[in-house]
Amino acid sequence: MQQTEEVLRSVLGSKVMQTGHCVQGLLAFSALAIDAQTGRTTIHSSRSRDLVIQQRNYQKHFTSRKSMYEFSQIQSVAKVLHDKLSTFREDMIESNKTKVYELLVENLETLKNLYISHEAFVAKTKPEFDKCREAIKQAQERFEQLVVTGRKNLWEKLFNSLKEDADEIVEQNFGENKIISNKIERAFKNRQESLKNALQEQYEKYLADLQKDLQQAMRRLLEDVSRVEFEKLLSDSENMNINYKTPELGIGLEFGDYGWMALNIGSYAVAGFGIGSAFPVIGNLIGAIAGAVVGALVSFIKHIFTSKENAFVRHKAKCKKNR
Repeated sequence: MQQTEEVLRSVLGSKVMQTGHCVQGLLAFSALAIDAQTGRTTIHSSRSRDLVIQQRNYQKHFTSRKSMYEFSQIQSVAKVLHDKLSTFREDMIESNKTKVYELLVENLETLKNLYISHEAFVAKTKPEFDKCREAIKQAQERFEQLVVTGRKNLWEKLFNSLKEDADEIVEQNFGENKIISNKIERAFKNRQESLKNALQEQYEKYLADLQKDLQQAMRRLLEDVSRVEFEKLLSDSENMNINYKTPELGIGLEFGDYGWMALNIGSYAVAGFGIGSAFPVIGNLIGAIAGAVVGALVSFIKHIFTSKENAFVRHKAKCKKNR
């Protein structure tokens, strides 16, 4: 009882934890399952081979159902419940407040760890974003330079071609100023329309090249970020403290003993986990651990006594053989 109270107090706290009570449940049930007037059992006949037999065995040692009831200590639990009737709503509210507060604290700690992890990841990806930013800057500068240089070349080509057309027109129509002016104007309009199409094609080509450069920079950024994330996962897995070693058992266990021992320990752990369900998460863990420890202890003791018994049987059989 003392050990149980210490464990529960560390989980629930002194404000919620109350004094524990040891109760004989089957004894209390047997005392209450007797008709006060007739003295007969009220247990169903289908349970005559187990519960009724237990009840009769108890009645051999108690003078009355009242003494049996009092010895079971079930009234201590009833007293606790009756005392809590007037304040159970307030107690539930306070209990819920504590649970919510603990949940918030746990969530805040989780968010804090996630934030730290995210900050570390962002710091590791910063150089990759810098490289991407520099690649985008270079692609933009290259695009601007190509557009300016391309326009300049096309305009120079236009004026050179127009100069050649003007020289030919003047040479062929020397002295006919009006004719020269009209032909030069038509030649300029034709060249201008051709230049307009060339500028559009050139701009679309350079724009497509810029788009390819930007896509390549973004694709490379995504690959680099994925690589950093993968490296971080590997680093986190390497830093996990996984030092599992199989202990050497020096108690003379035979190979066939391991099956029932594992099953025995597992059943105690499951039982402990169920008991701890009254206190979710922490209670389950404590219950499972305590159950596993008890299971291991029981298995060890059982093996010792079984081994001694087997040794005694073998020794006895050997003596008979020698006789």
